[in-house]
Amino acid sequence: MLVKEVKKDKIYLLALILSGLFLPWLLISLKFLNFSFLVEELFKLLVIFFFAYKIPGFKDGFLGVFLFGLFFSLSETILYLNNIYVSEEYIFIWGRILLTLPMHILTVIIIFTFGLKDRRYLFLGFVIAVLIHMFFNFLFIL
Repeated sequence: MLVKEVKKDKIYLLALILSGLFLPWLLISLKFLNFSFLVEELFKLLVIFFFAYKIPGFKDGFLGVFLFGLFFSLSETILYLNNIYVSEEYIFIWGRILLTLPMHILTVIIIFTFGLKDRRYLFLGFVIAVLIHMFFNFLFIL
């Protein structure tokens, strides 16, 4: 019984990592929208709801969410490499790594932690994450 639980935990952790890697590739077609930050955060919320909360223990769930945010940001940065290469503004890659990486990790952690104690607060965490992402896009537009 315990072995099945451990395997399930690993599957949910793997699902979080794979979601972080592939979700930006699925959402890239929506980047032209003025509210793509809202769509990104909505999909992050769904991934957290369906995978992260299934992992027992705060530390393991937090690790999974952290990795999800990290891989999401890295995958999105890879998508932007073509734009950076075409514009020949290579300094932007450092901006994406140094600025967007912590922002994506922060937003998924906020969504996760707000919904930990009571799922009714999940929407509040989502709204805060959307506002942070919107503010970030407004300031840096990367």
